[in-house]
Amino acid sequence: MIGPLDKGDVTVLSVLAAAYAITCVFDVFYYWRIILYLLTKSQESLLDGYLDNQKYFEASDLDVDVTGKIFMITGATGTLGSYLSLELAKRGGTVHMVCRNDTLCQTVKHEIVPESGNDDIHCHSVDLSLISNIHDFASGFLSQHRKLDVLVHAASAYNPNRNLTSEDLDPDFIVNVMSNYMLTTQLLPVLKYSAQPRVIMISSGTGVIHNLMWRPPDLEYGKYYHESTFFAQKRQQIEIASLMANMTPSVHYSSVDPGWVDSPITRQFPVIHYLLRNRLRTAREGADTALWIAIAEMGLYYESGAFYLDRKPAGKHLPRGRYRESPTAGKALITYLNNLTAEWYPDTVLMDFNDEIPDDEIYSTDEPAQSSTVAS
Repeated sequence: MIGPLDKGDVTVLSVLAAAYAITCVFDVFYYWRIILYLLTKSQESLLDGYLDNQKYFEASDLDVDVTGKIFMITGATGTLGSYLSLELAKRGGTVHMVCRNDTLCQTVKHEIVPESGNDDIHCHSVDLSLISNIHDFASGFLSQHRKLDVLVHAASAYNPNRNLTSEDLDPDFIVNVMSNYMLTTQLLPVLKYSAQPRVIMISSGTGVIHNLMWRPPDLEYGKYYHESTFFAQKRQQIEIASLMANMTPSVHYSSVDPGWVDSPITRQFPVIHYLLRNRLRTAREGADTALWIAIAEMGLYYESGAFYLDRKPAGKHLPRGRYRESPTAGKALITYLNNLTAEWYPDTVLMDFNDEIPDDEIYSTDEPAQSSTVAS
């Protein structure tokens, strides 16, 4: 078994974070939270944490026949998405793989079919960075299908530069945040036909580093800081799952920290990836909790809206490092997403808190410092 993160590892990681902070001393508290995350959360997010926690897993929880159930996986050719698609297919499920690259999707599908013995696998070519594509796909799916049992948002994007889409929007924000909300709300009519509908948003433990913003982070900062933007979007993702759990209690929502998985996004941090190369989780270990929530009866044991790591709820904030957040930030975020949708599709009704975004609301205005990777 790989040993715990020793003092030398913690020192190296802390020195890296501290050196990074020195270049941006105007935001000491933000980098204090990064160091705090490395000291208090990184251990459980690495392979070591999984190996410790799996001792308490019930192996029989995943021995489930899901024949007749319908699953949708976004980012289905990515590290976690492809693994989930395979495991669900092995158990007899109908799997709808939502991918940007249809050729790659077909390749993955042709690998899954013989290995699982299940040919009820379907590819959908959708660019989740475009609101128009999300809307058109959801509308088409509703017209052709009556039920959806589980929706897993596994697509994730991380870009070093702010390159806007043809819709003049930040592609990372649309993939990581908007697609989760918009696709879920549009598919609620078919989700509600399931006896136990579940929506799973694969987020990141780094989301606990950031405060909750009610609009795209780059609009808050006035600049683009790719690491902080990614953390902030993952924080928004966690909050959306929690808010939607209250808005539609008939559906079970969850957000998941897969831990530090050896993936294209992790490799965007070459120094950290090298230092932790033997401590990163595999796709199976990173996807375990999402799979458990998707199919296990115990996956519904905890309350809807929880944030999970290794089959149990995890804290949504850092100990001793919590931001001061506006109590209306979550509702304002939903209002922003609704308004953004209405700009493109005025007749599309998502959800409404009937709350206006306060003009003078006070939020933390950290400006952290600063490759394109999309799992789709």
